[in-house]
Amino acid sequence: MRFLLEFKDYKTKEVENGTINLLDTYLNEYTIDSSCGDTFDMIVIRFLNNASSKRVERESKLYNFFALIEVKSSFQKQGEIDILEFQDAFRKVRNSIERVEKIKIDNMDFNLEKLTELLRVAEHNLPKSKKELEEYKEKQVQIKLNNKLRLVNCNIKKDEEIKRELDKPLTGIRVYSELRFEGVDLEPYVFMYENIFSNLLRKEKIMLPGYSEIYLYIHKTLDDAKINASHPEAWSKNTYGEIDLEKYKSSTKEDKAKMVFDSVCQGLRLICDFNHLDKAAIERVIKVVEKEGLETELEYIKKENKNYMVKLIYVLSKIVKRKALLKLMIKDKITGKEGYAEIGYINLWYGPCINKIRIAKKKIIIEGEKNLRAEISRSNDNIEDKYVFNIDQILL
Repeated sequence: MRFLLEFKDYKTKEVENGTINLLDTYLNEYTIDSSCGDTFDMIVIRFLNNASSKRVERESKLYNFFALIEVKSSFQKQGEIDILEFQDAFRKVRNSIERVEKIKIDNMDFNLEKLTELLRVAEHNLPKSKKELEEYKEKQVQIKLNNKLRLVNCNIKKDEEIKRELDKPLTGIRVYSELRFEGVDLEPYVFMYENIFSNLLRKEKIMLPGYSEIYLYIHKTLDDAKINASHPEAWSKNTYGEIDLEKYKSSTKEDKAKMVFDSVCQGLRLICDFNHLDKAAIERVIKVVEKEGLETELEYIKKENKNYMVKLIYVLSKIVKRKALLKLMIKDKITGKEGYAEIGYINLWYGPCINKIRIAKKKIIIEGEKNLRAEISRSNDNIEDKYVFNIDQILL
């Protein structure tokens, strides 16, 4: 069970308190990777410091998965940590958790007895002097990192144990790396593989349990990736990959691309396992990208009739980030002949600057969206509003 302690002083308007911040770390050290039921992921304790006597303490559900408990307090030493206020705040938390059961929720699954026992252990080890509290403060940064790692591992274990309905189509993956702060830049490979995998996974119609995006964090170890990852949004789920920094620094461009590819595959396979995704479909995509690499052709839009299949396809640029070479592909369904025609480079950052294919008699007509954003995009990329191609000439 995760705790989040909030603070608001009604006299000074302060919303930060060093003692409360330290207690937040301390509580989570004892509870963060222990499940206390499925109803709540976190208990938010909101300290109402120096609140009016008329102010009523409330308990409620917050954002569907959090329990919010308001607790009045009268702490005075906000600019420094204080052992007496630390101990007093702990007791207020311990005495308030039973109020979680007062929150009106049907079929609540909350193990108060287990959480009470966890806090009993925490109370036994509570700092007993200012010196002990200051020593704990010196270790706070590392303890917070350990708490985050334990929380991530706990959530992965929960996902492994519960197979949820795959009810939302994947819209894409996002690949993140903070390694530039350590002198390593994984671009352009991160951007390119992010787009390649997103396109092909959508084409495979990958379904996800309750979210629509996969956020994949790459760092020097899996633990570092988990610690440095942002907390997932309601529409996303995190996964993780690792990369050998020293080997990457001394590698060729080709080998660097392969190392980033391997890290992305590691993250996809990890989330596939703990979230029970379609493993066969994901492996099919991995196999395609392994074969085609950064030259993988991606589908932009598609149109067909009984005689022809027409696609706009693109290949990402290795030189200019967010640029891709857009091409027209025509296939004669009767003869099997294929032909290509280059259109030009487009900027993937913008919305679709071309969005319509019409198959006319012996002609393919490609048109762009009629809005300001698309017009700006086409102007910047020197793309026309309309293209007309002769089918026979392309299929020569």
